[in-house]
Amino acid sequence: MLRLSSLSVRDALGITRVADVTLELRQCEILGIAALEDSGHQLLLRAIAGRAVPTTGTIDRRGEPALVPEDRGRDALISEFSVTENVALKGAGRARGRMDWPWRRAVAERLSREFDVRAPSVDAAAGVLSGGNQQKLVLARELSDGPSVIVAENPTRGLDIRATAAVHARLREAAAAGAAVVVYSSDLDEVLGLATRVVAVHQGRLREVLDGALAAGLLAVARRPPERPRACRSADGDHRDAWPALTVVRCSLRIAAIPTAGPAASIANAHRQPIAVATGGTS
Repeated sequence: MLRLSSLSVRDALGITRVADVTLELRQCEILGIAALEDSGHQLLLRAIAGRAVPTTGTIDRRGEPALVPEDRGRDALISEFSVTENVALKGAGRARGRMDWPWRRAVAERLSREFDVRAPSVDAAAGVLSGGNQQKLVLARELSDGPSVIVAENPTRGLDIRATAAVHARLREAAAAGAAVVVYSSDLDEVLGLATRVVAVHQGRLREVLDGALAAGLLAVARRPPERPRACRSADGDHRDAWPALTVVRCSLRIAAIPTAGPAASIANAHRQPIAVATGGTS
């Protein structure tokens, strides 16, 4: 689906924020990014989504990624535009000729029904919608063409419980349908509740934490295990179990002191949670 090879990205000041990242993103998975603010994950996510240009390295992707940005008011919606006009922003840079507004309006009405976007009408300004409905509008637009890669930055920031559940359900559905989803949240529990695989980003470098004591510890502080879709529909139409054994880590645990160095220490300290270390075998 997507492969990053020795990727580095500099910010506008010329400072390297992403350093030598190699990562393969697989079909039907939700990759969780665990990171503190200013760890370099923002530019990494934007590079995956095609919104930031790498300094070195390569990105091999299939199709155009969808981006659900953290700040929907600044980066996703134009509040003065109507629901229809905001839906029409999808691919607007590539559009040529006159806009077929009756067709665009019909598309907006269909997506509003499918994603339960509650607005007075599709002619209403996006700015009058609640935060949850604005986020559902962004998801409706970005997921409407079945993207193969989806990048979600803090996708439930500022949303209530019901809207959060709706966003989570849409991301899981997209993964079950064959997409590869990358999600970052400042809420570690949310990352663990969604992700089938987790990586930590610390000072611009990436570390896999699926296996070993750190993964067990991260799972131990989650409020609940990730939900599993029944099957994933792959590109060739086959259905298969899509979500690997991240949900079935079983081991005896003891609570250890918070690490003093590295990405585990940074993440644990930020969330004021102890890291649990595996001491026994699987059962």
